[in-house]
Amino acid sequence: MSLLIESIKLWNGRLCHLPYHEARANASRKELLGVNVPVNWAENIVIPESCRSGIYKCRVVFGQSIEEVTFTPYRIRKIQSLRLVFASGLLYQHKYLERKELDDLWARRDGCDEILIVNDDLLSDAYYYNLVFQKGNRFYTPDEPILKGVRRETLLRRNKIIPEKIRTGDIMTMDKVHLINALTPLGQISVEPSDIL
Repeated sequence: MSLLIESIKLWNGRLCHLPYHEARANASRKELLGVNVPVNWAENIVIPESCRSGIYKCRVVFGQSIEEVTFTPYRIRKIQSLRLVFASGLLYQHKYLERKELDDLWARRDGCDEILIVNDDLLSDAYYYNLVFQKGNRFYTPDEPILKGVRRETLLRRNKIIPEKIRTGDIMTMDKVHLINALTPLGQISVEPSDIL
């Protein structure tokens, strides 16, 4: 089995949404490895002095225990085009280090900056992001994402986004598509429906 990863936003020396990352990681460790003793990540992640100002991606690789922690400066990607790619029965409930099925879909982007995955006729996720569709002042997220991301979870709990079944035919009824992940808040990456190929 592949090792697992969590990508955590480190902002001015603070690990953001750490309880959500811990909960997801410990649930995966329990389900996949039978490990019942949770890891307290705050006690096990040492933040270098050089990373205490600005935004960094803290990447944690783990299995039964933490294997590796790395920090890299983070910048929001410039995304202007999305390619629809189609899959069937794609499962990715745990954030694996190796993700061949997703890599194969990514390889089909044909020059676009990012992919939108249609899984069993429903929009689910992008390669690196969860999806949020804006219509007027309402925000919808696919109710069956491939991976339930941390930022998506926080927005759901705050009633900022509404889970909904979204099909390809719904895309052009939307005003914008937002891409979100642990390091990218809502509104930082937005694409017009006309830029989806």
